[in-house]
Amino acid sequence: MAISPKPSALISPMKATVVGAASFGLPLTKGLRNTIPGSSTEPTDATEPTDAAKDSEDSTMKATEEMEDMKNMEEIARAMENLPGWVNGDAALVRRGRFIDVDCLIDAGGLPFYLSIREGRITRMERGPALMRSWRFCIGVSAEGLRRFWAPVPEPGWHDLFALTQRGEAVLEGDLGPLMANLRYFKELLAIPRRHLNDPAGEG
Repeated sequence: MAISPKPSALISPMKATVVGAASFGLPLTKGLRNTIPGSSTEPTDATEPTDAAKDSEDSTMKATEEMEDMKNMEEIARAMENLPGWVNGDAALVRRGRFIDVDCLIDAGGLPFYLSIREGRITRMERGPALMRSWRFCIGVSAEGLRRFWAPVPEPGWHDLFALTQRGEAVLEGDLGPLMANLRYFKELLAIPRRHLNDPAGEG
């Protein structure tokens, strides 16, 4: 006849391990303690980052973003400084603007550039701010707007000056008559860095 084991012998492996450890005066591991029903100790995820680790990660991310912003501003400044050469070297664009005679301001990501345009050519460009410098109209575009506008293939909503204004990434101020009368010229003027910044051969 088969003999049934006594009820006291039906102890789960986990229970036996806990009892065995306690009987020898050994401390319970954190993992075992957290598996005991009714334990007052809250489960702890060993992989959860501490406050110090989170602060360090946030600081690293912030520093990375600041470096990317600085790099973006340097690229914007370089593009604007090259703008007269790029515009004046584009015969088709100069011909399109042959009737233009205007002084305007382009605010490129917070960097002001004062342009004097005569017969389609940029005859003078001055980086501001410049006190008491007059201008007929201003085209202001955010740094993020320029970065995405100058991408090789801009995304919808970032591809056009008026699309940028609708997104709140660009503003038009002043006497907009000369701008609207020569809209295609100024759109192409603003877009010309896209061609050169994404040229595998460099800025030419």
